[in-house]
Amino acid sequence: MKKKILTASLLLFCAVALVATSVLTTVALLTSSAGVSNVFTVGDVKISMFESKVNSAGQPLDADGNLVSVTHKPAEKVDTNSYHLIPGETYVKDPTIYINSGEMDDMYLFVKSTNMIRSAEAGNYSDRTPGTTPKSMREQMHANGWVEFVRSGDGVEIVWVYGTRDSVSGKITPTPVNKATKQNADATAGEFRLCDSFTVYQHADVSLYGAASVTFTGFAIQKNGFTGDDKTGQDLTKAAWEAIKGSFPYNTGIVGPVNPYVAPTDTTTDAYAAVDGVENPYYVLLTPPTAQNP
Repeated sequence: MKKKILTASLLLFCAVALVATSVLTTVALLTSSAGVSNVFTVGDVKISMFESKVNSAGQPLDADGNLVSVTHKPAEKVDTNSYHLIPGETYVKDPTIYINSGEMDDMYLFVKSTNMIRSAEAGNYSDRTPGTTPKSMREQMHANGWVEFVRSGDGVEIVWVYGTRDSVSGKITPTPVNKATKQNADATAGEFRLCDSFTVYQHADVSLYGAASVTFTGFAIQKNGFTGDDKTGQDLTKAAWEAIKGSFPYNTGIVGPVNPYVAPTDTTTDAYAAVDGVENPYYVLLTPPTAQNP
């Protein structure tokens, strides 16, 4: 693959520098974001990944730096944003995969998420911000058709596949998509949203997240080569993911992989195996920390 093509298809996405805040003063623990995450493609398929440009308060901006409203142009698309975290506030975060292939080539989509602020998200607590029902980024991905395929033991890293999971067997089947596929009836063809926003828990100690980041890495692999054999369902998902993992010099694996559909105490089940009749126990509600400003 030529260098310029590789550069175009390897797009590091969404390294987010988070800035801490306290009651009396604001301290910038990380003032810049470096570099970019990656979008990988295998075969004759092409994708890119961007999110809306926002200011430090998480409000979307147009290309001229103006707040987006009915009088402004749509939000500018970027691969990196920085946020100033404040407990109880909600921030726009809408990473989206765009299919750029010229032909109607079917492909399978995967995403690896690394969410170092998951314990600060209001959606992971039963005691949510009064008057709102914020969903975590993970919950939003589920609603958008992404299925957890394998995750790290601490839940920070998750591999997702765009597809379906059988509610009885737990088996996961990838959904083939192309540039004409719509994620839902109101979506633009060829665009696949991950999430829309995140809300900081009202009692979160944001000083703990000054050097944290949230990254999403997109992967696409052509459907051809995974059909016409005996692979179906989860075997097909695993085969496609393994092919991606072996094709690039990037850490696509995760530490201590576990099956997200079994209890965390179950250490006997293979991380890629499906388990019959097991509800998703992922994320036991966290114990709310002591309020910073009661």
